[in-house]
Amino acid sequence: MTDPAWLAKFGVEVVGEPREVPTGWDDQWQHALEAWMGVENLAERLAAPGWIDWRVLDFLRSRSGMAEP
Repeated sequence: MTDPAWLAKFGVEVVGEPREVPTGWDDQWQHALEAWMGVENLAERLAAPGWIDWRVLDFLRSRSGMAEP
């Protein structure tokens, strides 16, 4: 899972501080999201658990057909 303090050692910044996540969201889901972001070249948009970067959300929406008009 994204650990902002650990990533900061490598000069990587993440959005937000970890916060409570929705029921059912666990480490496995967080790892899957982060792995997918790497595949889609979105790794630089990492956010702390409980957050999602708006560009990543827009990308997800566009891929799902849920893009805003």
